[in-house]
Amino acid sequence: MSQGLSQEKGTLVYIRGFEGNLYMTTIDSRTGRIGNNESKKLGGCKRFVSEIPKLLKKNVKAVVFNVFTLETSNYANNYEFRKAIKAKMEQLKIPYIFVCEYQYLCASVLTFSNVTVTVGEMVLIILVNENGVQVMELKYTAKGYESDAETRVFDYNPTESNETIRQRIVGTSTPKKIIVDPNAAGYPIMKRMKALLNFKDLIITEYDLIPYDGKVIHEMAKHVFDESYTKFWVIPKAFFGYCIRLSTGIKEYDLLYFLGDEKLPAKKDLVLAKESFNFTFLARNNIIHREEPIETFTLPTNCHRVRIILSLDSNNHPSYQVVPEMIPKIQVLPDFLSRFVPSKAPVIGFFDNSSVICHHKDGCYKFLDTWNGVYGREMLISFASKKAKFMEDAVEDLRTKPSYVVLDLARITAMPINEVKNNGPWNFAFTKDEKNPVLVEFDNYGGVKKAASPAFLMAMLLKEHLKAIKDEIGEKPTEVVFCLLDDFYKPEEQSRITVQFEEACKLLKIETSILFHFLLAV
Repeated sequence: MSQGLSQEKGTLVYIRGFEGNLYMTTIDSRTGRIGNNESKKLGGCKRFVSEIPKLLKKNVKAVVFNVFTLETSNYANNYEFRKAIKAKMEQLKIPYIFVCEYQYLCASVLTFSNVTVTVGEMVLIILVNENGVQVMELKYTAKGYESDAETRVFDYNPTESNETIRQRIVGTSTPKKIIVDPNAAGYPIMKRMKALLNFKDLIITEYDLIPYDGKVIHEMAKHVFDESYTKFWVIPKAFFGYCIRLSTGIKEYDLLYFLGDEKLPAKKDLVLAKESFNFTFLARNNIIHREEPIETFTLPTNCHRVRIILSLDSNNHPSYQVVPEMIPKIQVLPDFLSRFVPSKAPVIGFFDNSSVICHHKDGCYKFLDTWNGVYGREMLISFASKKAKFMEDAVEDLRTKPSYVVLDLARITAMPINEVKNNGPWNFAFTKDEKNPVLVEFDNYGGVKKAASPAFLMAMLLKEHLKAIKDEIGEKPTEVVFCLLDDFYKPEEQSRITVQFEEACKLLKIETSILFHFLLAV
């Protein structure tokens, strides 16, 4: 397709944001020459987006956008501006790319110098300005030039020896070619550059690359139409940082994130328990040191866990997915119980901070539909109202009044008594008294704090389970089988959980209870 680009009559467009303004340059798609030898200044960002169909109506083959540094009051942030551009371009079905200034500058130097290297070889680009020197180290790969090293920046000191300056520039790299690019004429270091580098493949460019903008865009467009064409292509890196954050009360947890220097495209994922917290998808603008919320969301409930996937495409456009996942051994739990639980007693299975209930009916075990069937319910207690609220009824308080909500009791009871730590997304505290070595302290309706033992709180939750079972079978069960479905608890942690369950059952006057760890491999 790159051959078609050079043969067909058409226009390439370069849109650049610079010092708060937008500029458009048009390039002949066959020759790479700039039309009218000038850039056209455009209106504001909002107006520009609305006028994209008019600006790009004349046989435009591809568009290169360099707008990452542009801040505008027309949009909440740069992401929203680029998102609006993306929507217009996809509507028009015109090929496009977003490049950052670093990527564009490196591509300009490589294109102007007409560098040719083989896969695995290194090129050093040395930018010289009035403040000193910047060194960018690029390695050529099958996908283009990539940069793994940070840009080396230092001031020029004329009293330093050639060897010292050379060491600063080259470091430990073994370049095939070195390109020196001054942004103006007459810098003192330029008089010494050949001698201090002493490099046979040294290329020193002219200080004004502006006339070569057209050729640079032309080369980039070739890559747009044919990704295998990588002669001067610089692999993009994340320009902004992006993050998926869990927020609850005064606590924040950054679960998935790009710091702003990853090679693109990039993807990260994380499996979480289904939790009813608020989550935020946000951008981190490293230029102005500001976090910019993009979207808030919550997780689905008709699943066992969720996989969150955070992605950045080659245009630096972020996205996330929330994919529901099921735990196979929970799905087959009724069949397992039908074969191995002769007592036919109701079974409560615990996983993460959720539970499922199975009851014996028509000759086999089945999930209790009123307990959300195979998906189960999240175990929450809210003390924000005069009467305690449970499960789904406590979700809104978890999001708006989290210090009134107790959760993760199994995880808490798994800890050694003398090592209980508030290391979860919890807005309650731990305390103790003469009778109880561990108490959970929470805000209570009426503005006072209360404390209760984990076993007492677990009994409150189990009471809700027993009510659901009674509604199904018509009477309160005298025996309940407990099943721990998480694989990550160690034997000593399982024992601690067992003790607390047994204590809770005593409080509820359930005659027998059995706790076992379900290790069925599926």
